[in-house]
Amino acid sequence: MKKSKYIVVCFLIIFFFITNSSFAEEIQTSIKGIAQSTPDMQRDYKEAVIDAKIKAIEQAGGEIKSLSQIKNFQLKAATVETRSKGLLLPGYQIIDMGYGSNGTYQVILTGRLKKA
Repeated sequence: MKKSKYIVVCFLIIFFFITNSSFAEEIQTSIKGIAQSTPDMQRDYKEAVIDAKIKAIEQAGGEIKSLSQIKNFQLKAATVETRSKGLLLPGYQIIDMGYGSNGTYQVILTGRLKKA
């Protein structure tokens, strides 16, 4: 009877170590986010940051789905759904590069990703 309890405890310990995210691979990343120029600089900055975060998720591995609603050839709504097997760890930094020579707003995201 003691042997079966020992086996169950060993199995649970092994399962914990296998599923524990501390064994996941960490990646250092530096990604450029880009947004098209609009009259609102704050909006351009936010869109560039979102673009950089999406690219980071892609680098970690995952699935991205987007849906755009267009009416009379104008974008009315856009949604992006992501399912990632990675995580952008706290402590990342956004470096604001401003408008580039081609008129796009640019930021650089640097930080660490953890692959699950």
